[in-house]
Amino acid sequence: MVYMNQRSHRAFTLIELLVVITIISILAAILFPVFAQAKGAAKKIVSISNLKQIGFALQMYLSDNDDTLPGTRDSAWGGFGVNPAEVSDVKTILMPYIKNNEIWYCSADRLPRKGRTSFAVNAYLEYPLNLSSVGRTSDAIYMTDRTDIPPTDPNADPLDHYSWWAFTSPVLANELQLPGTLHWPSVIVQISPERYTGANANYLFLDSHAKSMKFQRTWGDATVNMHYPYKD
Repeated sequence: MVYMNQRSHRAFTLIELLVVITIISILAAILFPVFAQAKGAAKKIVSISNLKQIGFALQMYLSDNDDTLPGTRDSAWGGFGVNPAEVSDVKTILMPYIKNNEIWYCSADRLPRKGRTSFAVNAYLEYPLNLSSVGRTSDAIYMTDRTDIPPTDPNADPLDHYSWWAFTSPVLANELQLPGTLHWPSVIVQISPERYTGANANYLFLDSHAKSMKFQRTWGDATVNMHYPYKD
């Protein structure tokens, strides 16, 4: 008896291929947002770490200078910088305590690295203020995420769109009118309040701790507003 060696060849049908492609597409749709969130969370953690190191540098500077903040302005006023060069003086003063220039940048910043930093300093704390003048350093924001929306007019006077009084509509005359009604576009073009996963921003406080928070939690009347340092 002669046996014939028969080989059977079976290929995927078109329907089977479509089913496999559909399953892969569904898995990708499920997993890609998870990966994106994980990547965003990692960027947030790195940024908080950077802010903490800046905070440690600030504390060393304060220790060497009788608890007096780095002075880069002659008088105090409220605001956060649009132009990254506006924090360059603070960066220059603190660099001897940091040395690593990468600390001043955040990978979630959408702007090219042409500026001095990805962060903005609270201008209320940019003059030689003694810490004894600040009632609660743990509630006073020193630095936060700089806006990553390019200024529409690079030649404009930064004072025209730099004061945090402009965060409200109508614009506030003084801190006694806090909190006012937030004007969200004004917040967006000055700082980046929703840079990270969960619509959070990172904040460095004057006591050197850093945390991720929603901007609305930092805002309030003059007794609780974390952007206003002269609380009782």
